[in-house]
Amino acid sequence: MTFGSAIVETLNLRSSDDVKAQLKMEWAMVVQYFPLLLVCFVFQILHSMATNLVFMMEAKQLHGAERLPLHDMGFALLPDISRSEWAAVSEYLTAVMFATLFGMILHTLICDISPRKSAVVLARRYLICVCVLQALRIASFLVTLLPGPAAHCRPLQDTYTEPKGATPTAPWSTHANGAKEFTYEFKDSMYDDFYARSPQNWKDVMFSMDATTGCGDLMFSSHTIFSMSTVCLVFMNYEWALRIFAVVVQLVLAPLIIASRKHYTLDVLTSLYATPLVWFVILKLVPDPPVEREKEALGRGGASYQTLV
Repeated sequence: MTFGSAIVETLNLRSSDDVKAQLKMEWAMVVQYFPLLLVCFVFQILHSMATNLVFMMEAKQLHGAERLPLHDMGFALLPDISRSEWAAVSEYLTAVMFATLFGMILHTLICDISPRKSAVVLARRYLICVCVLQALRIASFLVTLLPGPAAHCRPLQDTYTEPKGATPTAPWSTHANGAKEFTYEFKDSMYDDFYARSPQNWKDVMFSMDATTGCGDLMFSSHTIFSMSTVCLVFMNYEWALRIFAVVVQLVLAPLIIASRKHYTLDVLTSLYATPLVWFVILKLVPDPPVEREKEALGRGGASYQTLV
């Protein structure tokens, strides 16, 4: 047995004819579900516009001390790594979850799986869940403006004045001296680019694309929405090895998001339970198509159903 044939047998790879037949079936299903898939992709643009809108609203409504992060139990327990190189680790782990998602789709296309799965059906399930969660997210962060905890959203340390004799340890802290409490007066500064970065008009709201340096707390965490949706997809379609991997990555990712001050603990916690709840409600209301529907798609794609089972 050659090395190549051993890999094919180990991974249970499809033959080239079977891959072509699978791709024909997937294309037929893309055509079948194209309106739904198009709505899901367009919704990503609407979501981007909503995040731009809340940034513009915060720049107009919140000033000085109103931009200070709220008290958060997770912030009190976890060190602030938002200004260190460790802040990027949560982004890398989120990318790992996306890679897992695309790996599952690729695995469906090139490997002989029993029971047979469709890459389009997997993507459809994932996109529907994400879009519903994003709709709930938009409704949440637009009705109440909360100051974003990210480092680039806080007032700069040199943009506030303090009473004489105060010895603060952080610009967002309130300190007490005996029975007397000092309250700090925060002022906007020419060195603070918060307002310069914010969308200035409706054109910016509609056409700006910035997923990393926006401000305003976007309740709830999109990092966790994407990663937990991947976890749900893994549990729905794969065995324990990949399930354990996905859960471990999620358990490491959640506290890193909080330590990086990308979201409040509430944002992450809400996503952790809201995502599976929405996932299974949508699965009940919009179930995956039965095998008979896929047989019809195979016929339209010009492939033989028997070659793929």
